[in-house]
Amino acid sequence: MKTLGVVLALALAAGPLAAAEPDPQATFQALQLKIMAAVAANDVAALEALTVAGFAWAMAFEGRSNAVMNRSEWIKGGQYVDLRSFDVSRLVAEVFGKLALVHFRLTGLAKLGESSEMSGGYVVTDLWQKDGKEWKLLRRFMSSPAPLPKKR
Repeated sequence: MKTLGVVLALALAAGPLAAAEPDPQATFQALQLKIMAAVAANDVAALEALTVAGFAWAMAFEGRSNAVMNRSEWIKGGQYVDLRSFDVSRLVAEVFGKLALVHFRLTGLAKLGESSEMSGGYVVTDLWQKDGKEWKLLRRFMSSPAPLPKKR
C-alpha cells in the first residue's frame, strides 16, 4: 500500500494530463454507472472485467471499524447486497497518465442481507488504472458522511 501512495504522489505532482482523455468526466461517469449496474445485477463477469486482479475496496463508516476487502471478497460479498437503485452525482475526474482519480457522491437504496439497511449517501474516491485501452478499477475508498442506520 505504501508503494501505491508513492506512485500516486508522483503522478499527482506531475499534474493532470488533459490530452490523455478527451472528456474524463463523461468517460468515468459512464464507467461508474457500468460498475454500479454490475453490482446491482451481481454480474460477476462484468465486475471482474472492470477491476484489476489486485483490486481492493476500503470502507470507513461512522460507528463501524474500517475494513479492506480484496477483489474476490468484494465480488463474493455482492451476492448479499440488494441494490435497488443508485445515483452517481458530483463526479470529478482527473487523469494522470495511466492513473485516474475519480471522486463522486453515491446515493442508493440497498440492503445487506435480510435486515441491514444500507440506503443513503456515500462519498467514493476511486483510483482507476489504464490497461491497454481500457480503464480498470484499482482501488475504491468509500465512506459515509453520517452514521449508517442500525439493523432493524
